[in-house]
Amino acid sequence: MEVLSYSTNSSSVVVFDKNTFPAQSELLWILYVDKIPPHIGFSSNGKYYSLKVNGKDTGQDVEHLLSLINGKKIKTLVYQLQTDSEISLGSVFEKYDRAVSGKTTCLEPVKGYLSLEAETIHDLLIELQKRNLILSVTGLHLDTSFNGIPRYTAKDIHEYLNSLKNVRGK
Repeated sequence: MEVLSYSTNSSSVVVFDKNTFPAQSELLWILYVDKIPPHIGFSSNGKYYSLKVNGKDTGQDVEHLLSLINGKKIKTLVYQLQTDSEISLGSVFEKYDRAVSGKTTCLEPVKGYLSLEAETIHDLLIELQKRNLILSVTGLHLDTSFNGIPRYTAKDIHEYLNSLKNVRGK
């Protein structure tokens, strides 16, 4: 399976189908895949977790997330993973309050849960691929021009987080 990037086509991405979507599986969610940077969250057993500048989502129903994605037509990729993590997803997210520019990104708790090192989603996807942990990739609201997640750096992430902090006055 190919890891998506700015130069990869989307031929391995399955179009979302509510009847076959593995909502109870371990899922890596990449929202706003057309933006720099995208947003990353993780779900297990139908419960979604995500670290954001204004706090975090903990144990949100995947159905609620799907409703938000569909309502706003958010371009999203969902990676079904086969992991062997023995820690609870909730306990990993308990260690974080929110994403902080220069310190903590939405990727941090996901890396902790998966016991992987990565600076960006591209690094994480490469590690997941190397370890054969990706079972499938589902796309939501992707058009035919989609050819992968744009390349970005850790600096881009922290600049974006800082801009959100400035907009929200935190």
